[in-house]
Amino acid sequence: MRRTKIVVDMLERVKIKQISQDETEAVLEALLLAIMIDGEVAEDELNTLESASHLFNWRAAYSIDEFVGEYVEQLNVAEIDIRKRTDELSYDIAARLKSSWLKEETYYLVYRITTADNVVQDIENTLLENFASALELSPGQRSSVESRVRDSISE
Repeated sequence: MRRTKIVVDMLERVKIKQISQDETEAVLEALLLAIMIDGEVAEDELNTLESASHLFNWRAAYSIDEFVGEYVEQLNVAEIDIRKRTDELSYDIAARLKSSWLKEETYYLVYRITTADNVVQDIENTLLENFASALELSPGQRSSVESRVRDSISE
């Protein structure tokens, strides 16, 4: 539950309603991938995401719940392979994020989720490296985002 609370807090803070449908889906995929890499996606986390769907400007013919359920199922099916494909998935997500502020917020989200339990495993480090590279974040941008996360945790 703590991971999705982080997500909901972030979504309430950023201009998430101002982004395109494709970018919205990419942000959701990033957070679900980070949650999956950090550990299994729990039912209460899915319920929290569903209840936060009003934060998105969802414009697809399918519901946000259907999208989340389908993507989680895809990640579950590919669980063994997913650990080898974090770079491919990161680049696919990053390619759909157009603005630099959204790239930074997405990295913030991924970083926040993967460090939520205060234990960063090798696969989580790989995911963070892949996302930083895919999002084309400079070392300064990356450091700034990571500092924001550390500051928010210490508050």
